[in-house]
Amino acid sequence: MRILIGILLVCAAACTFGQNLPIKEGLWETVVNKDDGTPDFRTHDCLTQRSFAEIMTKVNSHPGCKLTNQNFSSRGITVDMSCNTSKYQLNSHGVIDVLDSEHVRGTQTLKMVVQGHSNESITKSTGHFLSASCGNVKPGNPEIIDK
Repeated sequence: MRILIGILLVCAAACTFGQNLPIKEGLWETVVNKDDGTPDFRTHDCLTQRSFAEIMTKVNSHPGCKLTNQNFSSRGITVDMSCNTSKYQLNSHGVIDVLDSEHVRGTQTLKMVVQGHSNESITKSTGHFLSASCGNVKPGNPEIIDK
């Protein structure tokens, strides 16, 4: 479940960057928090203009999933995504606020039904720029640093 949330957060961040908002390209760290506000896990991702477009293509090509809404502003984005498969149904609403060129804040609301069982979660995250060099981290392939 954490990996899915991480992917959705990266997708939302990719949408933000894809609109050429004033955010630096390169290595970014995202910290995803538990409900009580303590860190749950961290990811590193190499964000480039090309990787942003590729991530969006991947979301829309996943069987049963599609972006249903994207609203951009000069300081952020909201993204809605839905997936409907034989195994689960998912609706996601993500909000990314651009604080400055090196800092973002996000909230992801996820509603899932798996084998008739409903689950809703709200995940908050923060992201910050680390460096222009991505090192060994490849664009579009975020690494989970700790769990």
